[in-house]
Amino acid sequence: MTTKIARVLRPIDAAALAIGIVIGTGIFAVPGGIARELGSPGLILLAWLLGGIVALCGALTLAEVATMYPRQGGGFIYVLEAFGPWAAFFKGWGSFLVGFPASSAAIATILGVYVARGVGASDAFVKPIALAACVLVWALNLRGTRFSGRLQTTITAAKIVALASIAGLAFAFAGGGLERLFDSPEVAGPGLAAFALAMIGVLWTYDGWQNLAVVAGEIERPERSIAPALLGSIAIVTAAYLLVNVG
Repeated sequence: MTTKIARVLRPIDAAALAIGIVIGTGIFAVPGGIARELGSPGLILLAWLLGGIVALCGALTLAEVATMYPRQGGGFIYVLEAFGPWAAFFKGWGSFLVGFPASSAAIATILGVYVARGVGASDAFVKPIALAACVLVWALNLRGTRFSGRLQTTITAAKIVALASIAGLAFAFAGGGLERLFDSPEVAGPGLAAFALAMIGVLWTYDGWQNLAVVAGEIERPERSIAPALLGSIAIVTAAYLLVNVG
């Protein structure tokens, strides 16, 4: 007997899920290195804007495919339809055994590092904290899609407020001026290789929006919801990243 998956995620939940996946550790760890690499405020903002444009192009492509095949599985479904069961088999098991576990472990480990440093604990507590975080997320998702979707929307809203607050505090108390955005560097600007290297970090901070397609089978009216959720999420993330860097 086949159990039909309930479509309980609203468009706002879908957008919040995409935004929440994208906004993670990257925006807090990467901007300083990119600023050192590029030096010029104009080039820094150009790199972040280009990252948003690349993500937008990807979202436009994925939105079309996800609307055609609004089923649970994301990339597995698309590979299955395009290349057949053997390619989909390797795609599915690759994601199950390597892709998702590795990314989850990396994110949880960084969380463990931040929490341990924040409370003054030793590095020995990093792995236990990371494991506890994974178990907590697993337990919350057991409550059901509707509950976890609403929770994700709330947490995403908190992320956006936090990023906006960082930028707002910089505008209010840093003592700078918007004219600094147009300052010319005193030394020669970076070459193409340096800019390309900076773009690697930028694109990493935008990564993750494609995972919305994995839960396409749980989104209400996917033919009308997936595209706006993907495009809206990229627009909001790009605006937030630019605002933080300007701040």
